[in-house]
Amino acid sequence: MKRVLLAVFVSMIAITSIGMRSSDRAPTPGVDFVPGEVVVFFTDRELEVVSTTAEGGVNTIYSSLNAVLWARGVQSAKALFGPRSALKNAYLFRFPAEAALDGLIEEIRALPFVRSVDRNWLFGLDMVPNDYYFNHDYNEDGQLDQWTFYKMQLQRAWDLTTGESNVVIGVIDTGIDRLHPDLDDNVTWVNTDEDINHNGRLDPGDINGEDEDGNGYIDDVIGWDFWEGDNDPYPDPGDEGHHGTIVSSIIRAETNNDGYGVAGASWESRIMVLRAGDELHIDLGDVIAAINYARDNGTGILNMSFSSEFDVSQLHQAIQAADAAGILMVGSAGDDATEEPRYPGSYAEVIRVAAVDSTTAKTTGSNYGVDVAICAPSAPWDRPDLGAVTCNFGNSEGYPGDQGVHVFKHFEVATSGGAAEVTGAIALLKAAHPGASKEFIKDELARGAVACTDPLYAQGKLGAGMVNAYRSLTKWGTIEESTTWSNFAFVSGDLTVAEGATLTVDAGTTIWIARDDNEKSGGDTGRIEFVVDGYLDIRGTAENPVVIRAWDAVGRDNWLGFRFWAGCQGGNFEHVVIKNASTAIEHYEPVTASHLVISNCEIGIESYDDLTLTNSRLTDCTDFGVVVGVGQATVHADTIAYGDHYGIRAAAYFTGAVVDVEVEDCYIHDNGATGVHSSSGVHHFDVHSSTVSGNLSIAEAACHERRVSC
Repeated sequence: MKRVLLAVFVSMIAITSIGMRSSDRAPTPGVDFVPGEVVVFFTDRELEVVSTTAEGGVNTIYSSLNAVLWARGVQSAKALFGPRSALKNAYLFRFPAEAALDGLIEEIRALPFVRSVDRNWLFGLDMVPNDYYFNHDYNEDGQLDQWTFYKMQLQRAWDLTTGESNVVIGVIDTGIDRLHPDLDDNVTWVNTDEDINHNGRLDPGDINGEDEDGNGYIDDVIGWDFWEGDNDPYPDPGDEGHHGTIVSSIIRAETNNDGYGVAGASWESRIMVLRAGDELHIDLGDVIAAINYARDNGTGILNMSFSSEFDVSQLHQAIQAADAAGILMVGSAGDDATEEPRYPGSYAEVIRVAAVDSTTAKTTGSNYGVDVAICAPSAPWDRPDLGAVTCNFGNSEGYPGDQGVHVFKHFEVATSGGAAEVTGAIALLKAAHPGASKEFIKDELARGAVACTDPLYAQGKLGAGMVNAYRSLTKWGTIEESTTWSNFAFVSGDLTVAEGATLTVDAGTTIWIARDDNEKSGGDTGRIEFVVDGYLDIRGTAENPVVIRAWDAVGRDNWLGFRFWAGCQGGNFEHVVIKNASTAIEHYEPVTASHLVISNCEIGIESYDDLTLTNSRLTDCTDFGVVVGVGQATVHADTIAYGDHYGIRAAAYFTGAVVDVEVEDCYIHDNGATGVHSSSGVHHFDVHSSTVSGNLSIAEAACHERRVSC
């Protein structure tokens, strides 16, 4: 039977960057503290609190603290200061890893000589893999060998996820060099029903001539070779260049493997190998069979780095069936510099990918058009000197790491490589959002794209712009419609809850704030600002608080905090922890908070409208715990406020402002200037049934009504 052939457009991809340091491990969002460890700051800064008994146990100068520590099985204590330090009030206590830290922290926090206590939080760095070519300029042309990954900000995206092994990517192409050291057994999907010894890899013993899963494909352990009709989708020996190996290595080369080879976009995903052609052609009938196989065997993503001018109804029907099954499909736009449609990429169900260069201008040969969904950084098909190093199959040219025919080379992958890059980004999104619909993944992919400089972008012919995995995985910009965050969110740039919109944050959610404003937006282009023009409703529980904190330890240098501007609908905080901001909360509309913990900020709360604060802790604020400039502030029910200068400060900041402050049943502590301070223009200042440590300074002449009972 005569074959209908689809031309394979191979323009090999480029990849640039900057020098970065390596790391063996990425911090894991959601497991962001050391189990069994707490950090305690004591109120007396010059008194050594902890000693060790002759028996080696932990002993302190406070009997009430000893009772808590010993009852909880304290194992060790570590001073967090040097022998010459003037400050001797910081210690790390270690308990059994399974210790219930919430109750322990509350017990320690209740002690009067404790300034603050918290988990031993973990902080993250850019996750830069140690692969040789990811951090190398082999041909010394001034760009690193995988520059496109840096353009996609993958080195920052990998802080958040490196992928998941349950994300299966079907690669319909010319096969894969499965013997390449950078495309080993960890890379390929394994059909568990055909894996005879259940070791998760292809072994000779798995090839037994039986169809264990009854799908009609005998011994299809890692996929199928539809081109030659067998179970080994390995390239032909004469396939110099081997397109499928290149594409697969961009998506999922073995990564962070002892300084060897190249990095893949998604480190943990698995590739279902679906061979449908050789180095010259992809076979239509084989593509249709491969799509159906992928649909029937659990693929979540399909990469199709090939294109044809022919719109074939049978191909479209197979793609529609895969789309109905929830499969995300990615196709290359093609590389003959035309606006004409190319298939399968031009089908509405497929994410069609064009190629742009390092300046985000369309590459010379890339196709374009209104059906392009997104672009990817690449080199043009006719510029191998701008290309990237990928895994390859063929004769060695002396690249480091070459082993026989299993080699590395620079190639200009163009839209084929661009499609692979987008596929890798989608794999990360699916790992970060398990169970999300394909529509959600597509929306997030497009939301993160960067505007292109090419005029074709403004004409709507380069899709959403250039793919950026980090932006797609993170929160930034404006929330126009009411939405809910759950489990985990990472804010990478200035964020605004628009007027009329509500952002609800579910219990147990961790919100990380990036170390810098990736969008370089707002008045402060270096630090992140979280602005509320609508309404913010954060509802944690005692068992599952919402934690909002900077990615870096010195977070107040990175983010400004929450801003509730005049005209917004205000906000509500229940069982919320805010750490490492410049000013945690600044509000010009009413805010209520209960069981709020603010620590390591310059100012805890800056209040310019009504504030209700109960059962809360504001500690380690380097300036003020609470400063009230306008409105009525009610601070009561076992709230602790601490600031290096003032615990609570009230002052009429604006002409004609009315300031009323009531502090009841609270502990106001300070080791700096003043525990409670009131100055000019305060209408009513009432402090009673409270403990004030530090000076109590209330300007009688400036205060119309005052009552102090401490």
